[in-house]
Amino acid sequence: MSMKAQLKKVQKDLQSAQAELSKLYEIVDNLEKTVGGVKPAKPPKPTPAPRKAARRKSKASLKGTATERVLGLIENNADGISMDAIIKETGLERNTIYGILNRAKKQNKVRSPKRGTYVAV
Repeated sequence: MSMKAQLKKVQKDLQSAQAELSKLYEIVDNLEKTVGGVKPAKPPKPTPAPRKAARRKSKASLKGTATERVLGLIENNADGISMDAIIKETGLERNTIYGILNRAKKQNKVRSPKRGTYVAV
Protein backbone atom coordinates (compact mmCIF):
# COMPACT_ATOMS: atom_id res chain seq x y z
CA MET A 1 0.00 0.00 0.00
CA SER A 2 1.44 3.33 -0.99
CA MET A 3 1.83 6.28 1.28
CA LYS A 4 -0.91 8.16 -0.54
CA ALA A 5 -3.35 5.30 -0.03
CA GLN A 6 -2.47 5.08 3.66
CA LEU A 7 -3.09 8.80 4.11
CA LYS A 8 -6.48 8.56 2.40
CA LYS A 9 -7.43 5.66 4.72
CA VAL A 10 -6.39 7.66 7.79
CA GLN A 11 -8.36 10.65 6.49
CA LYS A 12 -11.50 8.50 6.10
CA ASP A 13 -11.01 7.09 9.62
CA LEU A 14 -10.71 10.58 11.04
CA GLN A 15 -13.84 11.74 9.23
CA SER A 16 -15.85 8.79 10.55
CA ALA A 17 -14.54 9.42 14.09
CA GLN A 18 -15.53 13.06 13.75
CA ALA A 19 -19.02 12.07 12.64
CA GLU A 20 -19.37 9.75 15.66
CA LEU A 21 -18.21 12.53 17.99
CA SER A 22 -20.77 14.91 16.50
CA LYS A 23 -23.52 12.37 17.21
CA LEU A 24 -22.30 11.97 20.79
CA TYR A 25 -22.27 15.76 21.29
CA GLU A 26 -25.87 15.94 20.09
CA ILE A 27 -26.88 13.17 22.50
CA VAL A 28 -25.17 14.94 25.41
CA ASP A 29 -26.82 18.26 24.50
CA ASN A 30 -30.25 16.59 24.41
CA LEU A 31 -29.63 14.94 27.78
CA GLU A 32 -28.56 18.23 29.34
CA LYS A 33 -31.72 19.90 28.05
CA THR A 34 -33.98 17.19 29.51
CA VAL A 35 -32.16 16.99 32.83
CA GLY A 36 -31.74 20.71 33.19
CA GLY A 37 -28.04 20.95 32.66
CA VAL A 38 -25.19 19.85 34.79
CA LYS A 39 -24.96 21.70 38.07
CA PRO A 40 -21.42 22.34 39.16
CA ALA A 41 -20.48 20.67 42.40
CA LYS A 42 -20.10 23.00 45.35
CA PRO A 43 -16.47 23.57 46.17
CA PRO A 44 -15.51 22.26 49.59
CA LYS A 45 -15.34 24.85 52.33
CA PRO A 46 -11.77 25.84 53.05
CA THR A 47 -10.55 24.67 56.39
CA PRO A 48 -9.51 27.52 58.65
CA ALA A 49 -5.83 27.90 59.37
CA PRO A 50 -4.78 26.62 62.77
CA ARG A 51 -4.73 29.37 65.34
CA LYS A 52 -1.59 30.34 67.16
CA ALA A 53 -1.45 29.18 70.73
CA ALA A 54 -2.51 31.97 73.04
CA ARG A 55 0.28 33.39 75.12
CA ARG A 56 -0.22 33.12 78.83
CA LYS A 57 -0.44 36.46 80.52
CA SER A 58 -0.10 37.12 84.17
CA LYS A 59 -2.88 39.11 85.80
CA ALA A 60 -0.50 41.98 86.51
CA SER A 61 0.46 42.29 82.84
CA LEU A 62 -3.18 42.67 81.76
CA LYS A 63 -3.69 45.98 83.61
CA GLY A 64 -3.10 49.29 81.86
CA THR A 65 -2.14 50.22 78.34
CA ALA A 66 0.56 48.43 76.38
CA THR A 67 2.98 51.28 77.08
CA GLU A 68 2.24 51.18 80.81
CA ARG A 69 2.75 47.43 80.90
CA VAL A 70 6.09 47.55 79.06
CA LEU A 71 7.43 50.49 81.09
CA GLY A 72 6.23 48.85 84.31
CA LEU A 73 8.19 45.69 83.49
CA ILE A 74 11.31 47.70 82.74
CA GLU A 75 10.98 49.68 85.99
CA ASN A 76 10.52 46.47 88.02
CA ASN A 77 13.75 45.00 86.61
CA ALA A 78 16.56 47.24 87.83
CA ASP A 79 19.22 45.12 86.10
CA GLY A 80 17.42 45.49 82.78
CA ILE A 81 15.13 43.25 80.80
CA SER A 82 15.49 41.74 77.34
CA MET A 83 13.13 42.14 74.42
CA ASP A 84 12.25 38.42 74.55
CA ALA A 85 11.39 38.66 78.23
CA ILE A 86 9.13 41.66 77.55
CA ILE A 87 7.37 39.74 74.77
CA LYS A 88 6.92 36.72 77.01
CA GLU A 89 5.61 38.71 79.97
CA THR A 90 3.24 41.03 78.10
CA GLY A 91 2.12 38.84 75.21
CA LEU A 92 2.52 41.79 72.84
CA GLU A 93 3.94 41.55 69.33
CA ARG A 94 7.59 42.39 68.75
CA ASN A 95 6.73 45.36 66.48
CA THR A 96 4.46 46.87 69.13
CA ILE A 97 7.19 46.67 71.74
CA TYR A 98 9.75 48.19 69.36
CA GLY A 99 7.48 51.18 68.85
CA ILE A 100 6.88 51.63 72.57
CA LEU A 101 10.59 51.39 73.35
CA ASN A 102 11.59 53.83 70.60
CA ARG A 103 9.09 56.39 71.90
CA ALA A 104 10.25 55.84 75.47
CA LYS A 105 13.91 56.32 74.43
CA LYS A 106 13.05 59.63 72.72
CA GLN A 107 11.25 60.74 75.90
CA ASN A 108 14.28 59.68 77.99
CA LYS A 109 12.22 57.19 80.00
CA VAL A 110 14.28 54.18 78.92
CA ARG A 111 17.84 53.57 77.83
CA SER A 112 19.63 50.56 76.40
CA PRO A 113 22.98 49.88 78.12
CA LYS A 114 23.63 47.00 75.73
CA ARG A 115 21.97 45.66 72.67
CA GLY A 116 18.56 44.09 73.37
CA THR A 117 18.48 45.07 77.05
CA TYR A 118 16.42 47.95 78.39
CA VAL A 119 16.65 49.84 81.71
CA ALA A 120 14.48 52.59 83.17
CA VAL A 121 16.14 56.02 83.45
